[in-house]
Amino acid sequence: MTFWGAQVKAGGFAKVDAVPGTILHLSEACLDTTDAKDVAKIIIESNKVEYAIAVLREGHDRCSMDLFIDPTTAKVKVTGKGTVHLTGYFEVEDEDSEDDDMKPTKLEKKAAMAAAKAGEDDDDEEDEEEESEEDEEEEEEKGPAPKAAKAASPKASPKAAPAKAAAAA
Repeated sequence: MTFWGAQVKAGGFAKVDAVPGTILHLSEACLDTTDAKDVAKIIIESNKVEYAIAVLREGHDRCSMDLFIDPTTAKVKVTGKGTVHLTGYFEVEDEDSEDDDMKPTKLEKKAAMAAAKAGEDDDDEEDEEEESEEDEEEEEEKGPAPKAAKAASPKASPKAAPAKAAAAA
């Protein structure tokens, strides 16, 4: 990345000396006011069409941007009154970026495989839960299981009471 900056007077165009294969990232615009009544509009001209991207005036004299501009096809100009300081940087233009976005990377492929494997494990757990629920439903259809005879509790047994009393003495 290489810093870029320009001071553009009203009615002028920003001078952009781009290295072939780079693209301009326009980051900031500031109005250099000498008069409180100064108002400046920043315009991108591309394919003979003008797009206003910011209007600067006192009280709103700066604007952060995140614009990528191909200096071979677009121009930045300023209209109104006052001078505008534009700053940004050049990046190497990646012509294959659109193709690369469509192809998954090795890391993305590994993540997809791991997610698919995790999904299979979840399916196994779901199958086990469904089988367990089916077994419970079958038991309910057969009716309640016969109650097992309760084992005598030592507390309820009259024979256990004298034994405790003897042990306590």
